[in-house]
Amino acid sequence: MTGLPKPLATDAVRVAHDAVSRSLLVKPAKGAGYVAHLWRRGHEAMLADDGRRMPSLPSVWASGVRGEPVRDGWLRFTFRHDEAAYKALVGASELGAIVTVDREAGRILAVRFRSR
Repeated sequence: MTGLPKPLATDAVRVAHDAVSRSLLVKPAKGAGYVAHLWRRGHEAMLADDGRRMPSLPSVWASGVRGEPVRDGWLRFTFRHDEAAYKALVGASELGAIVTVDREAGRILAVRFRSR
């Protein structure tokens, strides 16, 4: 039996958006320290999951959209069916995010978009 997660969060995060695919991309900024290390571990595990959806790797959600790992350590959140949420987020002044990782398991727990 596994224990409860030991969350660690940071707002030292890079957020980019791709208007063509209506996607927001997130990853810790350089210098995010231990969070960035744990993010890399979690991201690598998500890539290795290869679509098998292992129970130990739950989905990462933000604003009602599931994240998917893409190259260079980014998580992509694509708003295919929620145009209003996408427009609200990209229209926010200085869009940022808070990422939360599990110190014990080294996985990504959550992403929360916010306006700075």
